Amino acid sequence: MGLLKAKIGFGKAVKYKTWDFDELARPYFYKGGDSGCLLMHGFGGTPATMRHIADALVDAGCTVYAPLLRGHGTTLLDMNSCTWEDWLDDARSAYDKLASEGVKRIFLMGFSMGGVLMSLLAQERDCDGLVLMSAPLRVKQYIQRISKLHRVIPYAEIKSSKSGNRYLQSYSGIAVDKLRDLYTLTLKVRGGLYKITCPVLVLQSRFDNKVDLKSVNIIKHGVSCKDKKVVWLEKSPHGCVYGPEQDRVARECVEFVQRLSNRDSSG
Repeated sequence: MGLLKAKIGFGKAVKYKTWDFDELARPYFYKGGDSGCLLMHGFGGTPATMRHIADALVDAGCTVYAPLLRGHGTTLLDMNSCTWEDWLDDARSAYDKLASEGVKRIFLMGFSMGGVLMSLLAQERDCDGLVLMSAPLRVKQYIQRISKLHRVIPYAEIKSSKSGNRYLQSYSGIAVDKLRDLYTLTLKVRGGLYKITCPVLVLQSRFDNKVDLKSVNIIKHGVSCKDKKVVWLEKSPHGCVYGPEQDRVARECVEFVQRLSNRDSSG
């Protein structure tokens, strides 16, 4: 319990708390070229966390869509009313929206739980590439322990400092029962990794405080594609998409899309 107490504080009021989200936290769409990129935020996050990557992809001429999952960007009470099925349904709807824009190629990109959702989409929909950033195919043990407390502690506030980072717009708390939904998603995706045949790029910090690093090998050895690359980040925490290596993460995403788009055009 000592580790749990060090990481979170408990209180009933947090479920009603409103958060200082601004316009960056809203769904984002930009109509660009033939390469469409679907960017999915993580557990408790918003599209703001993906905005740095989105801007880089827009500058590279891509069509970009960053949706907002149900129960996110509002209150933890709202989040607690949602299920993993809702989030997967949101991901499918987002894919359909992007596909309806007439793009010739679709790239799926997800951070944290967003990576899990994008992996599930890649198992059932056509896509030209998959980018996984800090994707928890397995989570750290302390998170598993917290999830078992959902009946006693339904909501918890995380003690963290956002340091004025506009991209870091997410709940500073959790609806504890929803960690079980996250766990269910990880089980579902692991069972179908072999269905992923598109090129895969994995970006993972060596010092991730939430993701078990065994996740990388699970992905690498589970997918069926031959075109797969792992990039290890040496200076980032879990939030690599808005952390000190955000420029490198964005650059890797752009280069991945450009390489595959150019190959498609020349082929």
